[in-house]
Amino acid sequence: MKKAFAEESTTSTPEHAKEQHVYAELLGFLSGEHALTSSERRHVNEHLSQCIECQVLMGKYLVDAAAYLKEHGQEEARIRAALAKLRRLTHKTLKWNIPAYAEVSEGLDEDVGNVRFPFLAAHLEMCEECRETVRDIREWLREERKAEGREPSKTA
Repeated sequence: MKKAFAEESTTSTPEHAKEQHVYAELLGFLSGEHALTSSERRHVNEHLSQCIECQVLMGKYLVDAAAYLKEHGQEEARIRAALAKLRRLTHKTLKWNIPAYAEVSEGLDEDVGNVRFPFLAAHLEMCEECRETVRDIREWLREERKAEGREPSKTA
């Protein structure tokens, strides 16, 4: 393997960095305490399309809400649909971080990968598809190292 993947990447634009998170709007909407106007909904959607922090917050809330509803015998289809939509968005946002995370986790330590890529680590807790992708990349990296006859890089 000639080139390392492990470079930290940003998941938001510089304009987004100056923007306030939409936690209150998201939680109010998700809990049913606050109906969003069309303008608020547009703002939340634009923010969510760029902000992995809010995507992770919303994902954790939706997973917990679905579990709660299921445990109490209530309909969870609306929550599941929102979670599926959010997963697609999160995959689009995080897909470039997966190879770097896998390389850091394989070459150094999984805890180091979790520290360098905290939002991806949080997503991996909920997403078997992405965990499988990380496992596949790590296996490929081990095979490449073995073929080259060398040990893992400690500078990834």
